[in-house]
Amino acid sequence: MKKNYLDNIVWELTLRCNAHCVHCGSSAGTDRKDNLSISEIFRVCNELAEEGCKQITLIGGEMFLHPLWKEIIKKIHSKNIIQTIVTNGIALNQERIQFLSQNGVAAVGISL
Repeated sequence: MKKNYLDNIVWELTLRCNAHCVHCGSSAGTDRKDNLSISEIFRVCNELAEEGCKQITLIGGEMFLHPLWKEIIKKIHSKNIIQTIVTNGIALNQERIQFLSQNGVAAVGISL
């Protein structure tokens, strides 16, 4: 019997956003009151790796506004899962680009 596997997960880290795009499918702006804790986030990362997840795409709102975005990217990288992100680009700078590159982010999408 063939085992099912997870190919690509799109993970909305936060609804917080620093833009107010009329086309936003997430109705982003303010955050949820019940976001996952860091231990819950790490548990999900572990479970995704155990299930053979091949790629995770981090989105928001604006994923850079999640207070633990760096820790999340490091954790996913430690599990050898391909990572991509989607950002509005407002908070993107050279330091963040370097961090993303050093921590296994394969692609950055800019939502205009």
